[in-house]
Amino acid sequence: MFGLAKTFHVFVAFSLTAVTLTRAEEAQLNPIKDNTLYEASESLSNAVGIGAFAGRTGVGDIVRGVMAFDLSGIPADSTIDAVSLRLRQTNPNNNLPLARTVSLHRLNRDWGEGTSDGTLGQGGGGAGGPATTGDATWLHTFFNDQFWDNPGGDFAAAASASAQVGGNGDYVWESPEMTADVQNWVENPEANFGWLLRGDESAVATAKRFGSRESGTPPVLVVQYTPAQNGMDFSHAAHFPQFANGEGFFSRISLLNPDAENSVFARVVIRTDEGDPFPVVLNGTFAPNGIVELEVPPAGLRVFQTDAAGILETGAATVTSNARLGGVVVFGGTFGLAGVVAVEEFPRGFRGPVEAWGVAVRTGVAIQNPGDEEVIVELELLDSEGVVLATAEVGVPAFGNLARFVDELDWDTVIDFSEFNGTVRAVAETPLGAVMIQNRLVDGISQFATLPVLGF
Repeated sequence: MFGLAKTFHVFVAFSLTAVTLTRAEEAQLNPIKDNTLYEASESLSNAVGIGAFAGRTGVGDIVRGVMAFDLSGIPADSTIDAVSLRLRQTNPNNNLPLARTVSLHRLNRDWGEGTSDGTLGQGGGGAGGPATTGDATWLHTFFNDQFWDNPGGDFAAAASASAQVGGNGDYVWESPEMTADVQNWVENPEANFGWLLRGDESAVATAKRFGSRESGTPPVLVVQYTPAQNGMDFSHAAHFPQFANGEGFFSRISLLNPDAENSVFARVVIRTDEGDPFPVVLNGTFAPNGIVELEVPPAGLRVFQTDAAGILETGAATVTSNARLGGVVVFGGTFGLAGVVAVEEFPRGFRGPVEAWGVAVRTGVAIQNPGDEEVIVELELLDSEGVVLATAEVGVPAFGNLARFVDELDWDTVIDFSEFNGTVRAVAETPLGAVMIQNRLVDGISQFATLPVLGF
């Protein structure tokens, strides 16, 4: 976001288009529980330690990690397109590592995480700690009165995925079988018991330690999915090329249904500048993946406002719907309020006016990429006679956005913006959402106004 950290200059825009659309979403999740099962004793566990273990310890005992994820934020009728699990090996004794196979196996029974902590034990937790009430152990699903049918855990014999783990660092597990596991868990949440990590159990001193959810490098499960549209054709898309929330800043999205007879069904998806899910509180309800589903009644209105709390973060938003919606964004903070009405998505690019008078008057541009691949945007800066003075190239991430003051862009020619009038032209091979803004300092107070953008 342009100049935000230094000047708190921010703006938001809203664009509307009607195109045939089916888009995947993405959820990035940390475990809701994890633990380690220790063959050495039925009363050892590691619920809140910083590591989850898999393999055999230096004294020959088997250790197996277990972890589970909350998938409730993914609509039950979604299609799971791809799944990956990233773990970081953090074994302090792994100075001369050999690559070992570590496999994921679907767990078939529920299990617990109590308050046991093996972190202070031998091997940074590899020896485990005393089990507490509700802990999973080698014998127990929940210590000390509920048991596995098979000591060491009840899990599918066939691995859902495997990876070769050598030295310390990040490793990723992904496979069609993992995707099938998550699809089943989304459709049948009562069967979601997570995975068991099984390392090389054929030799001594093969154990790998991975950062647990309590560590500074927790597991990350990435789920890409396509929400079902309940038999409706969600062929309309509305884009907010700029979105922000944090201490002193809020975004208020107003969606208007112009149809006086029929309701419109829609989904609001908010993403960071990089295109990742944007956790945010809307109307007092936390949306962990930045997703809200809603119905706008005939001739009705729905308004969503952020909580203006926490660290300031920026991004973009997309609304998909089964019929046309109008929209207005009111964006505000310590600098005042600004309102922007709906504009079209531009199939090839856009052009907008630029006025700059040093720091007193600055023009900015926000570009949103509604597609699922990074887009390269070619920019031209023209004077008032239409002569190209400079060019620049910017990349906008998939589903992400980029916002800069024009004088902040990396032009190939030095431009004097102390007294400038002209235009900026943006060209891309895919459709874009965009808006321009003008910031004026009047008696030291920032004032904002939106500028017309012409698409082509």
